[in-house]
Amino acid sequence: MLHITQSPTPLSSAYGPNETVVASDLSPTSQDPTDVVAVISIFYDDVYGLVAFVGGGAVQPWMRPGQPFTLEGTENGLYDGEWTVTDDPVGGSVQFNGENLGPAIGGTMRRVYRNYVVIAEVTMNGRPPVKYRLLPGSDGFFHLDVSDLAKRTFLDVFDLCDDSAGLLALFSAEGYITQRYTIRFTEGYDVLQDDGTWVFTWFNKGFEVTSQPKAIVNSVREYHHDNEYTEAVDRTWNEDLTPFGVMQLPNTRRWLTHNPGQGGTAVDMDTAQRASLTDPCWIAFLYWGKWHMPWIRVQWWTQGGGTGMANHQITLTGTESSWILNASAAALALPDTTERWCVSMWNPAQDVQYLERIWFVRDDRCETGTRFYALNELGAVDQYTVDGKVSRTNSVDRTQMAKLNRKRKPSIAGDHDRRIWKVDLSKYYSASTRTERKWTARWLMDAILSSVDVRLRKMPDGEQFTPVLIESSEFDAGENSSRFALEWRLGVDETRQRR
Repeated sequence: MLHITQSPTPLSSAYGPNETVVASDLSPTSQDPTDVVAVISIFYDDVYGLVAFVGGGAVQPWMRPGQPFTLEGTENGLYDGEWTVTDDPVGGSVQFNGENLGPAIGGTMRRVYRNYVVIAEVTMNGRPPVKYRLLPGSDGFFHLDVSDLAKRTFLDVFDLCDDSAGLLALFSAEGYITQRYTIRFTEGYDVLQDDGTWVFTWFNKGFEVTSQPKAIVNSVREYHHDNEYTEAVDRTWNEDLTPFGVMQLPNTRRWLTHNPGQGGTAVDMDTAQRASLTDPCWIAFLYWGKWHMPWIRVQWWTQGGGTGMANHQITLTGTESSWILNASAAALALPDTTERWCVSMWNPAQDVQYLERIWFVRDDRCETGTRFYALNELGAVDQYTVDGKVSRTNSVDRTQMAKLNRKRKPSIAGDHDRRIWKVDLSKYYSASTRTERKWTARWLMDAILSSVDVRLRKMPDGEQFTPVLIESSEFDAGENSSRFALEWRLGVDETRQRR
């Protein structure tokens, strides 16, 4: 039998330990009662050689020539160790190999399963299972960490960010932000055949144990994270992602962003996300529960002092662990006079709040600004608009080689192959952010400027996003407020020509 003794939490980071530990009743020492036989005595017989006498009624079918076993707790201790049966038992006497170390009484004879392994089949997001052969560790248990498999198979979350999807564009992010998985454990070992040979046999049916479904999140496991707004540590290195998992009640959970503009019941103009009415504002959340139909609650305030609220019912199937939605004013069909708005999630039956409010403020300067989108530490998307004027610089590295004495090839006109030009062209863009308060400036440094994947929207080639290489490498946020001078180039602007 196999037993799962340790497993990750339902929502855990792909960049931390995600170890499942299994114990076996057969290895490294068998606990099966039929595999453990009490030894009455050990002696040397002139005919049969070295013999362990267990009594006729204690002989087991596995005591066959070639079968390894261990002796434990013999009287003189000299026979403690691993041995091999050399012949079929006779009248309760089991013959085994070894040197005659004198007579002994007592002890235990225990079967050894040769070449024993635990076979783990990891099924992640419905893809074909990936198999692992596990050997026992120094502690006698079998360990499997699925972090590496998950990190190699996450899809690109930007592929979900389609702002043309219409009202309340909500997408399952399973496979992009999270990956649900189960692990099926079975066992295999060498089986002794009638002709004395060993054949490895996988016991695929009837002896398995399967882990409960888990979800692994494309989230960096930071040593700790400070909430710059409250100046408190809001996540430490050894914490799981429960504070972000909707339905892990009773507390209200958080959106998948460290943006300081969430949580409050009133807007803070210094921390709310700025956007024009049409700028996409992607926010995501984790979900761990059964089929459910909560509300996405949208509240807004207009320039004339009016207010409004709308509850949009959504369906969470319970088989997807993450979701992403566009919270822009256009996607939420807000009035053209909207000045600010917030988005949260509620249980319509008990009017219980599931997700904190996240705030947005209209800023028409964002319409002409450069809006960056970045993969954040939690596996979702953050966005920020630099509304300063953009300058552009070209960097050209040009080389020429001439072979003027080289004759032209027959039938080829022109100077082909007599002169060669090589040009490397890079286009650099630069702009400055506006002055930001300390908490927003530090979030900007961590979430956008330090991200491994930064992009811009809809370049002329028709792609939804274009990668950005931020050339600026050092950022300094003061105690009160800061602004940053940024320089970047586009991943598609690297032009190399050779003629």
